[in-house]
Amino acid sequence: MADDWKAIARATHAGSESGAVTFPQSVQMLMGGGFDGYMVDLRRSTRTYYLPSGEAVEFSSPPTAKPVGAKFEAETIRQAIKEAQELKPGYTYQGFCDKIAAAGCAGYLVALLGKRVMYFGRTGETHTESFPGTQPPAGQNEAVVRQFFQLLNAEDLEGLRALLAEDAAWLPQARDMPGAGEYRGRNVVVDDFLKPIRGLFARGSPSNRILSMVSNDALVLVETHGTGKLADGRPYDNRYAWAFEIRDGKVAVIREYLDSYYIIRLFGKP
Repeated sequence: MADDWKAIARATHAGSESGAVTFPQSVQMLMGGGFDGYMVDLRRSTRTYYLPSGEAVEFSSPPTAKPVGAKFEAETIRQAIKEAQELKPGYTYQGFCDKIAAAGCAGYLVALLGKRVMYFGRTGETHTESFPGTQPPAGQNEAVVRQFFQLLNAEDLEGLRALLAEDAAWLPQARDMPGAGEYRGRNVVVDDFLKPIRGLFARGSPSNRILSMVSNDALVLVETHGTGKLADGRPYDNRYAWAFEIRDGKVAVIREYLDSYYIIRLFGKP
């Protein structure tokens, strides 16, 4: 293949930067050239293309308008990706990079073999998007979430551990209440979060009943009604909203919303 692979990489890089080549077109070109994938580093303003042999070629890119933000804002990044996929009027690749960098994205890895893109932040937080048209059926991701609540209600913590991605994150969205904080890594989620929280309740409580569920690709939104008893016998009755991100049949991210004032009335401030 001599240096032909470098020419392919150079063409896709130039085309992406100028807007002459769309993402699906660059993917087709790179897969035809035998590439594994490529990585965009927004801090160094570089793009590196990789072959399975370990060979790689790096190109410089224009720097982003501002340095990479400290906070990883997954929703802003997700919206920027959607605008890019829809080629929203006024879209440019440079504008896309500026937007995700400001939202804390330090770079992204395009995995051609896995047909997905992983966006990562300075904090190590990630957001993964499947290539358009390769996502599992919505019902498949919803089934994962239904299984999650079945295991949670059954207090099957080892079953939950197996259902969580290794780098899973449980992110309660309320503050200044018992259990507030961020829990990253499935063992941390189970051992440092779920076990202590379940200890506040009577056995089998709280039980979450699913009220509604909608999904959009890897994102599944759920409303539940949690009822039961506390360890001291007092009744428990709360409403929840959940945002799940599913990756490869595993729960990757959980954002939990609930009536935090009710929790503080029951347990007091931490």
